[in-house]
Amino acid sequence: MVPSPWQSGGPITLASDTRERVAQPEVVVFVDRHDVRGYFDLVIKNFGQTAAYNVQITLPPLQVVPYINDVNGQEVTSAYVPKSIAVLAPGQEWRTLWDSYVRREGYKGQLQTHFVGHVEFDDKMNPDKASFHNPISLDSNMFWNTMWIRRSSNRSVEKALYEIAGTLKRYGQEHDGV
Repeated sequence: MVPSPWQSGGPITLASDTRERVAQPEVVVFVDRHDVRGYFDLVIKNFGQTAAYNVQITLPPLQVVPYINDVNGQEVTSAYVPKSIAVLAPGQEWRTLWDSYVRREGYKGQLQTHFVGHVEFDDKMNPDKASFHNPISLDSNMFWNTMWIRRSSNRSVEKALYEIAGTLKRYGQEHDGV
């Protein structure tokens, strides 16, 4: 006997499973960069459609190029990462500066670059089921070939922009303007 598609595992179950998965919070931990500033950030973001509660981050210390903290004069060797965040609304992120990729070049081979951990989170403040769990794999070198902004003394871009501006100016003078 062929089972009905409406029995367990059929379209109704698949549809409700899909709806439940789409509606849940989805917390991801990743590295983001800022080309202009020359830094990269650690970001913890909820990409889901509902709030994420009891967000727990498990990571080893994220090494940074050592510097002296202006407030207390202590040497800083790792980025601050919260162990927990009470709630992240849909689309909300927690972000912090991790390190300077320009300064990090001087410490190449001395600082750890790959960090592995996990993030756990719930869809309710007082969960009635197991927490959601996502892996974390951070690599401070992941943007290595795309991070460096090279400024050229070649004035070709500047020259081209002036030529475009001149052409546009002439359009305004022909046939009562464009």
